[in-house]
Amino acid sequence: RAGRRGFAHRGAVVADDHATAVAGLRAIAAGTAAAPTAEAAPAVSFLFGEVPVEDFRVLAERVPAVADIARRFTDGALTGAQSPPAARLTASLVLATLWAESGVRPDAVGGAGAGEVLAACFSGVLDETEALALLSWRAGLLDGPPELRPRVPRVPILSAVVGGELPESRALDPLHWTRDVWEGGRPAEAFGGRTADGATVVVIGTPPEPLPGDVGPDGGAESSPVARLLHEAARLWTAGVPVDWSDWSGQEPHRVPLPAHPLYRSRLRLDEPDQAPPPAPAGPPRGEELKRLLAKLWTEVLRTEVDRYDRSIFDIDDDPMLAVRLARRIGTELGVPLPTIDLLKNPTIDRLAAHLARVG
Repeated sequence: RAGRRGFAHRGAVVADDHATAVAGLRAIAAGTAAAPTAEAAPAVSFLFGEVPVEDFRVLAERVPAVADIARRFTDGALTGAQSPPAARLTASLVLATLWAESGVRPDAVGGAGAGEVLAACFSGVLDETEALALLSWRAGLLDGPPELRPRVPRVPILSAVVGGELPESRALDPLHWTRDVWEGGRPAEAFGGRTADGATVVVIGTPPEPLPGDVGPDGGAESSPVARLLHEAARLWTAGVPVDWSDWSGQEPHRVPLPAHPLYRSRLRLDEPDQAPPPAPAGPPRGEELKRLLAKLWTEVLRTEVDRYDRSIFDIDDDPMLAVRLARRIGTELGVPLPTIDLLKNPTIDRLAAHLARVG
């Protein structure tokens, strides 16, 4: 997707081998796999559940971006915390941060019980220390409830206690978090209003029961956590959410060469009237003079200032008709026909100048 325009009709395939990728792409091309139309990006809500320890370990090992974000959290308030509540808090915050930093910004967050506490931490109502103390107390690791100083949420909280958006006054009440939150059994109602309006839900971990509508793990509950993560990213992208997974692999992105192909087009225009032949040129330009001429022609045809000789035409505009016009213009200026395929094989001014010098 790098360097290409976004389109409303989108398809995505998640595959771990060549055969699966080919089958998935052929299904999209044949129309047997649904290809949704993304007219506008839907609103997104985060539903916090429980991230199994083993699932998070696999994600941290297989997805470098997860490991990088996890190091940030373990260097902060959660440093040295080895308890199950700390592991749950860390895993949930890491995955929610992964989505947010990949372009999936939630319009609301929520959960049920401990999930609502995790949502409160992500939205800024509770800091990490308070959320950890609250979860530890609930797990029986502390003798009494912690002292909390809730803050105004940065993102609306969908509460399973009230069955909808949590009022600000209640979010600021410590009793809601030490007493009421554990009685919340209405997550479907809390998220149902948003999904009915077209919002989509991203589940962080294993969601609570009952679930709102068709919310659930993508890619199959029995698939690997990495596959579920990728299926969820594919689902969001095809729905129009601007998710960007380019940094997940931890490697620098790069283009791969594609085989050049001729442009088979019918010529549907009148020929220009015959004119007196132009005077014979003194000879085609060479070296720097040729590169300056090519840069001038690229600027005029592509309507973009070209100030570097190593810049590819594909980085400027991927419209194939512009390549046809540019090749025709260069051939006219030099007095030597330039096939479009030669321009596509030599897409920079440096390479094209060297090619023209070779062919004379």
